[in-house]
Amino acid sequence: MKLKAMLDNRSTGQAGALLNGSDVPAGTKTITIDVAGVRESPEGFNAPAIIDLKKTIYGKQAWAVNKTNLKAIIKLFGDDDEKLVGRKIKLEIISVRNPQTGEIVPSLAVNPKQQQAI
Repeated sequence: MKLKAMLDNRSTGQAGALLNGSDVPAGTKTITIDVAGVRESPEGFNAPAIIDLKKTIYGKQAWAVNKTNLKAIIKLFGDDDEKLVGRKIKLEIISVRNPQTGEIVPSLAVNPKQQQAI
């Protein structure tokens, strides 16, 4: 399925045990993930896509990609999910406000400056 179709099919719901900003040790500025696969998130999920990781990062095997990050990935790498497999994506750890609690929490954001080579 094309990445844009995953974005368009987005539904709301709860995230599972996936990589998120709070998993990353304090003081870490960036991490790089290796894409093993991309799949549409399950019905009722809060993110349009899930990226499966080649290597476990902080105990997690996948990352739920929110709308903003998926748009950034499409802009950087194109709409073909199969061409994303095998790529490395650099993620920045940023601070955001949790809409449910109002707390400032760490989050993962696609770095706009990526290496284009696989």
